[in-house]
Amino acid sequence: MEDMKKKVVRREKQMAEVQQQNKRLTESLQEATDELGKLKNQVAYHEKDKTALAVAKARLKAAEKEIKDLKWERDVLEQNFNKVQAERDELYQNFSKAILEVQQKSGLKNQLLECKLSTLTDNMRSCS
Repeated sequence: MEDMKKKVVRREKQMAEVQQQNKRLTESLQEATDELGKLKNQVAYHEKDKTALAVAKARLKAAEKEIKDLKWERDVLEQNFNKVQAERDELYQNFSKAILEVQQKSGLKNQLLECKLSTLTDNMRSCS
């Protein structure tokens, strides 16, 4: 009977050790499960961040292309503006020259007319 009691005591000790080991393993399993959940969340956030980064890179590339196109368009417009400005300046110079020529010609015509008028006036006076 003493043998039986020793066996029972030994079995109870073993049972207590197994329960302690089970408790440690359960805690470790819970910690590992919690860590796995955190890691899964991190992976999900990482994937989300990768997607957001890809979208941002695509938008940046599109914006850079738009900027390049706008710069090219601005350069073309500046060239056209400079050309039109040069044409305007040339037209203004030609206009100024034309006005000066007209003024000079009209001045000469006025002088001629005044001479003719003076001559006619003198002729009329001498006839009378």
